[in-house]
Amino acid sequence: MFFQIVKVILNIKKKNMTREEKLQAVTADIRKKLPRLMKLEKGCLIQSHHFKDVREIFKVKELYLKESDTYETAYFSNCDQFTIEVTFERDIQKNIGKEPLLNDVLEWLIKKIINDSNTAIVFDKNINGYLGIGIRKTSPAMYRGFCTNWANWDLSKSLLKDQSEDVIEFLFNYIRN
Repeated sequence: MFFQIVKVILNIKKKNMTREEKLQAVTADIRKKLPRLMKLEKGCLIQSHHFKDVREIFKVKELYLKESDTYETAYFSNCDQFTIEVTFERDIQKNIGKEPLLNDVLEWLIKKIINDSNTAIVFDKNINGYLGIGIRKTSPAMYRGFCTNWANWDLSKSLLKDQSEDVIEFLFNYIRN
């Protein structure tokens, strides 16, 4: 009984999630399915023992450490417009990963439906600078299916986090199903 109540509460919470919570859920699923987004390299977001905020790596370089006579990988990030933080791998507290781009989202969608012969991704061009993305369900009896979900990706914004609420909702509904 207790577990059923918890499950109901969690389902209610899912229905009332904010845009940010849905974005985090979608981004986490994309990073899980595309491990290359978690590679420590330029563009990766990290947290260190030395700073509490999230920083983006803008350069990776092997450095010679004279005191230990070894080479270590150093990750460079900006603290502010005048200060650069150098972080070594041992100091990274959390590897958050890269922000998903349009190509990452498309690859993720394709990986999710690759084994589902009854689902297809439909693209539609839009003269206003948007790419229409739809999910089409078909059955063996139907040659053409119908789009059960649809969103327009703003092509002037390559990052998933910069897309409209409709795009985030579209992707979130797709991972829930």
